[in-house]
Amino acid sequence: MKKYLYILLPFALLALFSCGPAEVGSTFNYYYDNIYTVNKHTVTAEDSDSMIRIDNMDNTELKTGDRAHMMLRYYYDYNTMSKPHCDIYHVYEVIPTLPLSTFDSVYLTEYTTPFNKLHKYELWDRYANPVWLLKMRQNINISYFGAKEGALFAMTVRGVSDDSIEFNLYAKAADGSGETNTRLLTFDLSNVGDFLTPEQISSLSTKRTIKSRIYLTRMEDGVSGEICIDGGEFPNPFIK
Repeated sequence: MKKYLYILLPFALLALFSCGPAEVGSTFNYYYDNIYTVNKHTVTAEDSDSMIRIDNMDNTELKTGDRAHMMLRYYYDYNTMSKPHCDIYHVYEVIPTLPLSTFDSVYLTEYTTPFNKLHKYELWDRYANPVWLLKMRQNINISYFGAKEGALFAMTVRGVSDDSIEFNLYAKAADGSGETNTRLLTFDLSNVGDFLTPEQISSLSTKRTIKSRIYLTRMEDGVSGEICIDGGEFPNPFIK
């Protein structure tokens, strides 16, 4: 049975993955906490391409394409069950994937809320780095000075430099009287080429990978200023 478990969940040792202790006796009970993407009756972990069959998907409100931080329960009772089950045990949050914006669509006079700082993303038994780039999704877990309700975010392409694509990150939030809120932001970079000129694409065509650099306005001790953070890197879709 242990062999079956590792076939079903081959990514158990990866960094963004965890399991709870098994029960002793004729049953076992494992918990896995991660960010997963839904495809019909399966989910795929953030750091894996392996699909996990979910037995209780019909009892959830999740649909294909949803990406959520959730806990899975993998369990089996030798006495009463014919095969192991894997259920969605808890959904913490559904994480929307935002599109890139064109410069004209971001009203800079409105998107002026300053950011505060990066935060490690909290999972059940560990913390993930605050910034990561996987499967052409740019992720940033960041706090901002503003109210939580109605906050909006946008990312635009700023330009190209050496082996990097540069982005601008903006926030628009109602005045929170100094309060900060943290949000895991995810942006879809799969169509980033639509925001580059032919000359910019050509300048990147010999690079094996492309780095992401993100510019944003941060406020510290009441003073705002622009900073740049490394967003990660991804395989070059423009390589010749």
